[in-house]
Amino acid sequence: GWILARAEGMGGDLNNVTLMGQSAGAHLSAMAIIRQAQRETKCGAASSAADPNGDHRAWSPSAIRRWVGVSGPYDIINVMPLMKERGLPSRVVRALMDNDLTTNSPTRLIRDFAVTNSPVVALLPEMCLFHGTADVTVEWQQSEEFAAALKQAGAKVSEKYYKGKSHTDPILEDPLLAAGDPLMEDLLELIHPHRTCPRDLRLRASMQPQLLLKWGRWCNPF
Repeated sequence: GWILARAEGMGGDLNNVTLMGQSAGAHLSAMAIIRQAQRETKCGAASSAADPNGDHRAWSPSAIRRWVGVSGPYDIINVMPLMKERGLPSRVVRALMDNDLTTNSPTRLIRDFAVTNSPVVALLPEMCLFHGTADVTVEWQQSEEFAAALKQAGAKVSEKYYKGKSHTDPILEDPLLAAGDPLMEDLLELIHPHRTCPRDLRLRASMQPQLLLKWGRWCNPF
């Protein structure tokens, strides 16, 4: 709500607002969109969403142009065994989810909405999913299954999977290396489809030693 109330005054385009998250941020931002849509269906549209002096908790998901999730876990029940294997105890995950894994799993919530033909889905913005197929922290099928649930429920969805990319490649290693940044190029195309970026800016030489970056990528546990 705070962003929507001030974006235009700060030079932003209220018709092109993007909410984005990576990994846990993708899960949390997806939950924020879904929960807010649930509130709106129960309480009605919030008139104070664009009021700088209003209640900033009162905003409509329909005011967001798109949501972008990168490498996110969307079914907490299914991802728990892998998280445990990677060193995150199940009791910690349960505590983080307030011991309610089902209602804190976007994929399972959307599946329920599809069954009940819930009006919540109609309030969701375009849902855009990105994931690397070599992700060993959160398997890429988490995004695939979330996308399938969204499509079944009638939401507008786009998805892209980067072959051989890890959990952090799209946000860390790729931007640092001088070999190109596929995710950033895709995001720019998504947000500004008619704006072109000179190739020499997209492939600007890295300021870090390439050998050090490659070594860091090899050591990265994610």
